[in-house]
Amino acid sequence: MRATLWIFVALAGLLAGCGSGTTVVGANGEKATISNNGQSVTATDSQGNTATYAQNGNTATYSDSKGNTATIDKNGQAEIKQANGDSAKIGASVSESDLGVPFYPGSVEKPNASMTSTENGETTVVSNRTSKDDPAKVGSFYKDKIKDPKDSTVNASGMNMETVTGKLDDGSEISVVASKNNSDDTQIMVSVKHPKK
Repeated sequence: MRATLWIFVALAGLLAGCGSGTTVVGANGEKATISNNGQSVTATDSQGNTATYAQNGNTATYSDSKGNTATIDKNGQAEIKQANGDSAKIGASVSESDLGVPFYPGSVEKPNASMTSTENGETTVVSNRTSKDDPAKVGSFYKDKIKDPKDSTVNASGMNMETVTGKLDDGSEISVVASKNNSDDTQIMVSVKHPKK
């Protein structure tokens, strides 16, 4: 059912070039309607569930009759909210306090690459950054901040990767992956899963 709704939203989006105010009806009573201004599409499945996609040049939004929403702005940042309370912000900046650990010194945030999500009351924060330093140095920095750290190193075919996992003092699970491919900058991904409060 959910897939059918998405198919009709996509189909109606493709037909938007055919003219505004258009309605497409499926074999089982599903329908998709393009607004008069051509900036939104509403799809309804055979059970009456609806999904609407709208865009205005700056943002695109999705919402459905179950209370789920998603918004994507022109910079690629997305916010997703589900009716059950789960949510995600993708492409937004995260802070050291969001993570619960400091950023690697001198590292630079990768644009639109970090995120936060909440699922079943647990929050996961992911920071993506770059550094000129070697992955082993990044791993050593984080080992000192993790309880009982477990680490691994891979060096193969120009790829150098250091992984450190463990827990923070508050019980949060942390995973740090620092990787470098040949002469590229080191890519640093820090993922922290905070327990329910």
